[in-house]
Amino acid sequence: MNFDQKKMEVIRFLILAAQREGERILQDLTKSIGITPAQSEVIHILDLYEPMSLKELGSLLICESGSPSRLVSTLVQRGFVIRKENREDRRYVSLQLSPLGKEKAKEIKSVDEKMYEAMVPNFDSRKMSALYDALVDVFKDHPSAEALKKRKLI
Repeated sequence: MNFDQKKMEVIRFLILAAQREGERILQDLTKSIGITPAQSEVIHILDLYEPMSLKELGSLLICESGSPSRLVSTLVQRGFVIRKENREDRRYVSLQLSPLGKEKAKEIKSVDEKMYEAMVPNFDSRKMSALYDALVDVFKDHPSAEALKKRKLI
């Protein structure tokens, strides 16, 4: 395999730096509406795909690996998510947004728009397309891309 190790190292750190900067911006924006980035993602997914099981939700999350049960419990306690037990099978719990959760989903859409607006000055459409194509090509067969595929993002 012929590759430039120095360039690979720089790419690794640039991706890490971009992720950290994006996370910092997202934390500031979600904090302004009283939630965390992970809570934002759960509400966003439920807004798109509800009702769904905890397992189904977990398979679509990027922010959390494994079971998002603690995350969902917090959102239930805060009144954003409703848990409904299945009458035939009490082990199956369906999750959906409450009216308060639906209002929060609207706020999240506004936060997402602000996040992307903050990113726009750094990209022209040609560079964004090239970066998108490169990242999808590199990660499309990686297990971490499964949630993106299930959400039809790649």
